[in-house]
Amino acid sequence: MHTSRKHLGLVSLTLTAVAALVACGGGGGADPASAPPLVNFGSTAPLPTDITGVLMTMNCVDGAGWQCSGAQQLRTDNGVTVTNSGVQAYGRSTSDLVPGNANPTTATGLEPASGGTVEMRFKRNIPGDYAVTRAGMIMTNLGITWDGTNPRPPAIEVFDPTKGVTKLNVDGSLSWLNTLPDASDMAYFNWQGLGLNATQANYANNRYFPRTEPVICPPGVATCASTETTGITYLGGAFRAGGTDPDRTTATRLHSDGDIKAGVPPGPPGGVPFAGNKGIRGLVAFSFDYANIGTWATEETVLVDEWAGPGQEHTTNRRGVVAFGEATPPAQVPEAGGVDYAGVVYGWYFSGSGPDLVYYRATATVSVNLDSRQVAIRISNASQDGNSTITVPLAAEVTTGLGAKGSNVANYFTGAGSTSSGADAMTGGIGGRFFGPVAAGRSGNVGPAEIAGSFSLLNSTTKASTVGGFIARRQ
Repeated sequence: MHTSRKHLGLVSLTLTAVAALVACGGGGGADPASAPPLVNFGSTAPLPTDITGVLMTMNCVDGAGWQCSGAQQLRTDNGVTVTNSGVQAYGRSTSDLVPGNANPTTATGLEPASGGTVEMRFKRNIPGDYAVTRAGMIMTNLGITWDGTNPRPPAIEVFDPTKGVTKLNVDGSLSWLNTLPDASDMAYFNWQGLGLNATQANYANNRYFPRTEPVICPPGVATCASTETTGITYLGGAFRAGGTDPDRTTATRLHSDGDIKAGVPPGPPGGVPFAGNKGIRGLVAFSFDYANIGTWATEETVLVDEWAGPGQEHTTNRRGVVAFGEATPPAQVPEAGGVDYAGVVYGWYFSGSGPDLVYYRATATVSVNLDSRQVAIRISNASQDGNSTITVPLAAEVTTGLGAKGSNVANYFTGAGSTSSGADAMTGGIGGRFFGPVAAGRSGNVGPAEIAGSFSLLNSTTKASTVGGFIARRQ
């Protein structure tokens, strides 16, 4: 078992620093002198086919005040997955795919992936100031396995700073007020008796800290983490005072999912040694009143020695963006006219080589032609989030097709395409939804209040890639 995991920043690093590591892939940036490739999805995009017999609006099992993406994966168009009240795209690390992985305790790189789902759920002060007070993520089928055969149990993350177990109730609602069984409870922590036949779900979503038992650091490390998370941090956006920036919600948790030492009697070497010995999860989300984009990352230990046999254990990660919220009912989306939106883009860019990714911010402008059912999206001015001097070689002009008038997908748009030409060409897709009530904007044009979406692109030769999302308000 690789227990040191010093790359997690467990030696004299705060959770804030760890959050930056998860979000930004360790820092770095693109060459400011690089000319940004222009993505051209064509002047006219085909309309998405109908998705009949399903709910295309928000219905959150957690009740009033919650906004959610929906648990049902309806379809994947152009690399972007459609859920009941959202769209999402994600990617996986690439360093752990290389034969003879030189560094099994870290994972770098990015390439688009599919098949998995990350369900987002936010509790907000509604009615009120719309502040996010709790954030939940349910991660399934992301290609993460502890034993090399079975997918790991769903990761249910709520960034709760208390000791306990996070679960889903019978009705599917989030439940975090559950007592963590004592380490001596071998009926729960049954790996000690059953070995590979143990119940993996009993090791999946436990919160072990804070605790009174001593923290056991790896050999040669004097100080390591004794706190998993400080919970979520919410910052109201400038758009509420006439600006453009959305609200921002951030959270990080150092987790120990899959650690079989949870059921070992207390005392060295028993018990989970330190917070985050199996990985990190992070969330940076952006919200207006009705729409949200959640940029998420999870680092996981896979092929764990005790579950899969010694010598295979290593680190992998997944990163993605979920656009979700109070989707405008399809029947309420206007069938004529046009409306413009302005907002922001956030995501990751990977140049195709080296260990670093850039977590970037860009400008989003969206023009919707409700007569022709075309949605034009422009992404510009991309630079590292928090450091505008480090530019990112990504600019996009995207044309997508909006669901036909009267269809069940009249609140959904999607498009596929490629960069214009040359060595920087990337291919991929984008998808989005309308959110909120329909009304006239400042321009007098009538349309849904907000718009948001997700996208992913890859250059199959250079392996340059991006996974991102945009969120914008009606003008």
